[in-house]
Amino acid sequence: MNFDYEFLDSGNGLKLERFGNNILIRPEKKASWTPKINAWKADAICQYDQKNTYVWEKKASFNEAWSINYGTLCFELRLSQSKNIGIFPEQEKNWQWLHEKIKQKNNYHPNVLNLFAYTGAATLVAASAGAEVCHVDASKSVVNWAFRNAQLSGLSNNPIRWIVDDALKFMQREIKRGILYDGIILDPPPMGHSKNGIFTFKKNTLLLLELCRRLLKPDASFFLFNCYAMNYTPQIAKELIMQIFKQKKLRAGELFIGKSLSNRISCSAYVRFND
Repeated sequence: MNFDYEFLDSGNGLKLERFGNNILIRPEKKASWTPKINAWKADAICQYDQKNTYVWEKKASFNEAWSINYGTLCFELRLSQSKNIGIFPEQEKNWQWLHEKIKQKNNYHPNVLNLFAYTGAATLVAASAGAEVCHVDASKSVVNWAFRNAQLSGLSNNPIRWIVDDALKFMQREIKRGILYDGIILDPPPMGHSKNGIFTFKKNTLLLLELCRRLLKPDASFFLFNCYAMNYTPQIAKELIMQIFKQKKLRAGELFIGKSLSNRISCSAYVRFND
C-alpha cells in the first residue's frame, strides 16, 4: 500500500523523518552514528528539557492540519507530550501481514481483539480488510483519537467496538461472558496506567498471554504479539510466547525503519502464529 512516510536520516542520537507534509526531528538513542546528511531541516523538533521531559519546537513552516495516509486509511497526527505523534511507521510490516491474513478469509468476517490499541492503526487495517474489531485502550482521549481516525478513513460505520478499559480486566470479563476471538493483536507497553492500577510488562505479560490463549478460538486465524518493552530480541520474545502457546508454530522477527544497513534503526520484536 502507498504510505506517506519517509525515513530521511539518523545519527547523533536523533532521527529525521517525513510524515505527510511535515518533517520531524526526534530523539533516538540507538542512532549513535554520524548522519548521512550534513544539514537537517525540519518543521518541528522534539528535545529533552532539563526536567527529562519531551518538548516540541514548532517552526514557522509547520503545518497544523496534519494527517498521513496509508493506502485508503487516514491518520490524524499530533505533537503530543511525548516524542510519539500517533503512528509507528515500523509497524507497516505487521499491517501488511494482518491485512493479508484477514483477506484470506474471503466472505468470512473474523472477530478480532486489539489490546493496548492506541490510535487505531491496526484496528483500521483489520476493519478495512473485513474484520469485526474490538478496540481496547485504557485512555479515553486515545480511544477518541482512534475513532477520529476511523471517521477520516471512512470506517466510522464499520463493526468496531470502542472500549475504554484496563486490558486485563476487560479480558477477564470477556472470558466470563464466553466470548472468543478469531484473532488477537497484543502490543503491551513497558508501563501503563489505568483506573485499576499500574500495568508493567515484566509483571503482567505472562498473565496477558494466558488470557489471550483462553480468548482465542481453537482454530484461531492468527495471533500477533509486538514488543517494544525490555529491548527484547525476536528470540527472547518467541521464547516468552512459547511458554503459553506451546503447540503453535511461531514466527519471530524484528521491525526496522530505514533501508540502509548502515543507517537502520531496530524498533521492536514481533511474534506471530498461523503464518
